[in-house]
Amino acid sequence: MIKLLIQSYLVILAIPLLTYALDPKDPKSLCERIVSETAKNSCVQFAASNDLDWYAAAACNELNDDDLFLKCWKQIPGGKFNPETLDFCTRHPDDSDADRYKCIVSMKNKTFSSHDLKKCGASKTIGDYQKCFDSTPRRPAGRSTEFQDIK
Repeated sequence: MIKLLIQSYLVILAIPLLTYALDPKDPKSLCERIVSETAKNSCVQFAASNDLDWYAAAACNELNDDDLFLKCWKQIPGGKFNPETLDFCTRHPDDSDADRYKCIVSMKNKTFSSHDLKKCGASKTIGDYQKCFDSTPRRPAGRSTEFQDIK
């Protein structure tokens, strides 16, 4: 009976994570995109020696430019990220990599209410999205248990 209760609880907790478009992946596996062996080895070493949020790493991986991808990675170690806010940063493929990069790194250690996420998520561009969040009062930085990394 207790086992069934625990399984049911875990399924309920997993439902919000299934709704995010970003697929968290081991950051080391994302280095495969880099062509140069030297840069790829450096990327793997960086991923292994830093505490990279898996959702933030996946968001950085959405950037097409390898230099911005690596620059993005250097901004995320030790940070706390809400997967839903990162999803908004990567949702607008028509925006430039530079705009999406700025959005990703600006979300480090910021937490917003569900209401604010819904309100700002209706933005048509990353610029509008960031203006909305910049004008929204923030809760203290940190991650609720609802948004823990999958590791």
